[in-house]
Amino acid sequence: MKKKGISYREATSPEDIHRYHQLLKNYYRLKLRRFVPDETFFQKLSTSSNARNVIITYKDKVIGGYTCIYNQGNAFLWFSAFKRKTYIHLHPDTMTIWQALSDAQEQDAQHLHFMDAGLPLKSNLYREFILGFGGKPVTKFRWFRFYPKVINLLLHWLYKD
Repeated sequence: MKKKGISYREATSPEDIHRYHQLLKNYYRLKLRRFVPDETFFQKLSTSSNARNVIITYKDKVIGGYTCIYNQGNAFLWFSAFKRKTYIHLHPDTMTIWQALSDAQEQDAQHLHFMDAGLPLKSNLYREFILGFGGKPVTKFRWFRFYPKVINLLLHWLYKD
């Protein structure tokens, strides 16, 4: 990462948290199902010993970031955002997720859980991107809940891996 001029640091200052929050808001602006909490939420998380807000920078511009929570030997990736199209030559999506994996390993986490990776459909690019790092899906198909149980069984059979 240093070779390309990319660096990362924990966002602890109010200015860094503001820049990270702006990135999150812009990233999830068109994703209607995703809720981004207020900036004060991330400021409170930065004071906790069990949470980290990390930003990835290039020439002092935030090109990626993530929020990770650590609990009982597990790491939970709550939020991640990156400027994938603007800085395509730097691969900020890969750098951000790789840094989250590295930090989870440094924190002695046994697993890194990606929260809200999406529906188990073939057209879900983010989910396929996440699985490209060697993980395996462990969902229980909680999205399919219809009154006749026969429909649930049919959908489970159609979308099982």
